[in-house]
Amino acid sequence: MFGDMGGSVLIVMMIMSIIVGFAIFVTVSLRLILGAEPEAMDRQSAGHSAMKPVIRKAA
Repeated sequence: MFGDMGGSVLIVMMIMSIIVGFAIFVTVSLRLILGAEPEAMDRQSAGHSAMKPVIRKAA
């Protein structure tokens, strides 16, 4: 009884950790892509505007 419960708890914990890690990864990638936070948006737009002349010079 306890052996089975311990195994199922271990499996559930592994699944939960995978789901939580995946959710964190998805939220971080979405914030990077979409710029969910206004500060991230400002930083991204500034970074892109600073990078554009460099890309043009390289091209």
